[in-house]
Amino acid sequence: MYVFMELIDKNAFVEMYTKILMNFLKKNIYNHRLIHKCGELSLGLEKLERDREIETVRFVCLQSLGKGVGECSCSRMGFPQVSVDQVGGECRTGWVSLWSDPMASSAFCVCPWQEKVEERRALIVSGYERRRQAMAEEEQLLLRQLQDEAQETLKKLQVNWAFLLGQCTRLRDLISEMEQKCQQPAASLLKDVKVALTRSEDVSLQEPQPISMDLQDLYDVPGLMESLQRYSVPVTFDPDTANPYLLLSDNLLCVQVGDQKQDLPKSLSRFETCTCLLGCQQFTTGRHYWEVCVESKTSWTLGVCRESVSRQGIFTPSPATGFWTVWLRNGNEYAALTSPLTELALRARPGAIGIFLDYDAGEVSFYNADNGSHIFTFADSFSGPLRPYFYPGVWAGGLNNAPLIIRPASSKTSGKSCSSLR
Repeated sequence: MYVFMELIDKNAFVEMYTKILMNFLKKNIYNHRLIHKCGELSLGLEKLERDREIETVRFVCLQSLGKGVGECSCSRMGFPQVSVDQVGGECRTGWVSLWSDPMASSAFCVCPWQEKVEERRALIVSGYERRRQAMAEEEQLLLRQLQDEAQETLKKLQVNWAFLLGQCTRLRDLISEMEQKCQQPAASLLKDVKVALTRSEDVSLQEPQPISMDLQDLYDVPGLMESLQRYSVPVTFDPDTANPYLLLSDNLLCVQVGDQKQDLPKSLSRFETCTCLLGCQQFTTGRHYWEVCVESKTSWTLGVCRESVSRQGIFTPSPATGFWTVWLRNGNEYAALTSPLTELALRARPGAIGIFLDYDAGEVSFYNADNGSHIFTFADSFSGPLRPYFYPGVWAGGLNNAPLIIRPASSKTSGKSCSSLR
């Protein structure tokens, strides 16, 4: 038994097939090279049809799978015959070429997107390599400067040591001479006593030139401040903890010491004796950075403290009492509040202090936010919430009435100075 199927006009068939194929590819395949190859395949089908010059109307004979199949009657009717296997083979070849050729093509594998990824990867690697090289050179320069400074100080100490040693030698010689004369008879001793006294008066002990043991150059790491800005967090003053003598701005970013005590509600959260306050934020993990403007201040204390610190009465800030802070006193005396105090030699007066808390590492670091130089780092272990701590000092007859200002993150990146925030 034979089944015949009449197909539509050749040109209409090719056009319909091309449209269906292109619509499918547009919806499902985004690589333009693949679409281009599909277009080439469609053009190839059209050329194949033209070359074969098949009649407008064609019949395809589909032979049944039964036994005893005889000669197809299509040949008797004068129509060209095309076997099902031949048509299927051509279709399979076309589709295999369509799907396999683009995937095997190097142009498909190394597409523009992949090239952009590789270019970006190379850019990142080279950028950080240059940065590492620059930092390594800067590190070697700072180490050489430190070595030169150490050698210069050592030379001064050696000069002082030689000076003191010379005085000790002369004094020892005089003592030895006096001891020998004391062994002489009294008459001889009295005879030479004037000479001995004159010589002893000539031996004058002098103090050597004082030498500062402080390192004059504090190190600063290139790109450090930019790295710290990644951990910048918004910090605001907590009015519920503020001493009654403290005046807060409406945005809770500025605090100033006043000379009049305000009538505020009594609270266990409030510092009643010390003119200080805390930040609203609490930290129990992670890394956090903020900056405080201290321009024109003669006294301040900044850092972090435990949430549980006592806020009544007088206390001494130190790690033992739950405070990790540095201070300024008398306009030019800087110190870290360790036990005992650690005096700090700053090469420049900072207009803003950067505070970096790494809770998990147990570190609180302080920086001169103007030039990125490191000031001091506490190394400890933390438990429980920590909060930013601020002490703007006392009124001091108006000499210390300049405010403490928390510099917002947007101001740090835009380069605004502390004076522009007032």
